[in-house]
Amino acid sequence: LKNIIFSIIVLFYVVSFATCKNNFVEVKSLKGKAFVSSNEKQWNILKNGDKISVSKFVKTDKSTAMTLIFPDGSLLNVGENSKIVLSELASDSNCKRESYSIKLFVGKLWAKVKKLVAVKRKK
Repeated sequence: LKNIIFSIIVLFYVVSFATCKNNFVEVKSLKGKAFVSSNEKQWNILKNGDKISVSKFVKTDKSTAMTLIFPDGSLLNVGENSKIVLSELASDSNCKRESYSIKLFVGKLWAKVKKLVAVKRKK
């Protein structure tokens, strides 16, 4: 029983340090008004430096420009009157992108994506 408990603790320790601690995007630049929500009913105001986690909805007002920075340094510009959801933010232990997914409901996006060094292929 002690060996099983020890194995579980070691496994938890390894898994907790095997993922990027920055699985969120950060508001790098914001001009105008932008909001974040978990449920699309209650919206909170965003400001520079705020962190947005996966499954959050983001919307911008008229005359708003916002830049989000991802864990790997990739940038996403969100234009005015836009609404997105951060569907997936998967990074390895060095915060290198494994899979990022953003869904655009309405509006405009522009992305500057860092090049992947190696591509993992699913079998």
